Amino acid sequence: MKLSTLLLSSAAVLVAGSAFAADLPAKKGAPAAKAATGCPAFGAGFWQIPGADTCLKISGYVESDSRYSSGGGNSRPSNAPYTMTASYGLEFNARNNSDMGVVSSRLLIEDNSTTYAYGQIGGFKAGKAEGILNWGGGYNYAGNAYSGKLAQLQYSAALGGSTSLAVAATTASNGTDSGAAQVASRPDLLVALTTTAGAATVKVGAASHESAGSTSGVVQGWAAMGSISVDAGAAKVMGYAAYANSASAFIGAAYTAAGTSVPYTAARGVYEGSATNTTPSSGSILQAQVDVPVGSNSFGVFVEQRNASGGGRTLASTTVEAAYTHTIAKGLFVRPSIAQDTVDGVGANVAYLRIERDF
Repeated sequence: MKLSTLLLSSAAVLVAGSAFAADLPAKKGAPAAKAATGCPAFGAGFWQIPGADTCLKISGYVESDSRYSSGGGNSRPSNAPYTMTASYGLEFNARNNSDMGVVSSRLLIEDNSTTYAYGQIGGFKAGKAEGILNWGGGYNYAGNAYSGKLAQLQYSAALGGSTSLAVAATTASNGTDSGAAQVASRPDLLVALTTTAGAATVKVGAASHESAGSTSGVVQGWAAMGSISVDAGAAKVMGYAAYANSASAFIGAAYTAAGTSVPYTAARGVYEGSATNTTPSSGSILQAQVDVPVGSNSFGVFVEQRNASGGGRTLASTTVEAAYTHTIAKGLFVRPSIAQDTVDGVGANVAYLRIERDF
């Protein structure tokens, strides 16, 4: 076969094949994945989930805490003179717009347990959220622990200017002693008022609580607290005071049924007085804190006085702590602190070291 004949035959086959292929249904390629875009309206770190109208922010932390007590832990729940612990937190914030405003939700998991889990629209919040009376100070352990994270129904509203009002209902402290004859008939009710004037922010709040006795009776308890904080630029100053009667769990100064003191942990739902509630327990807290920024670092001093009585016992505790927070890099800080604790006349010097990486 001549070379020219072979070339012409090959060209004819290619043309015929192309024409046949053109008659076949076209095969569409897979659509390119849409890249996630930012959501500046919701703040830094939010990005839009591809194919949805929801914006998501993922953050968290890992933390190392070390402690040594010269008093052998006499003023702490632990009896060991030293402890080394580690913890983590992983947080998800989701937001999207709706006809009724921004719908948001927050989920924070810390050390395999749920710290926050709530949904919110406008001023209404439902789920496990920050308590509206959680105003206490401290660096490593202090603060009014009861109102930290509560399963609740909460509503807040602006009253005009820089004043706002928040109300909430929760059953976090409505447990009872084992063998209790009665239980609380209603949830705890909380109210808080916040106002800002210049560099100062003032908060006042109150709570009501039904305290069930271990054998009979229910006592109507209450708690009141207030705080003032001033950010003067060169220093930040905070003062906090609280008093509770048959609702001492709100301020973290309570007793168990056996009369054992629990000065640093809010004993929710514990027995609040004598077996028949004829002697309600009471507690008070005074706190002061000063923080001085030094560039990206800060130095602070915290002082706390707690008093509680009930079930024939009294408790007095004092804490003085100095802390220095040093920022090593963005999202990474180290905080050494030294505290002097005295509980019922027993003192201990406690050294802390916290190393935390936020992301």
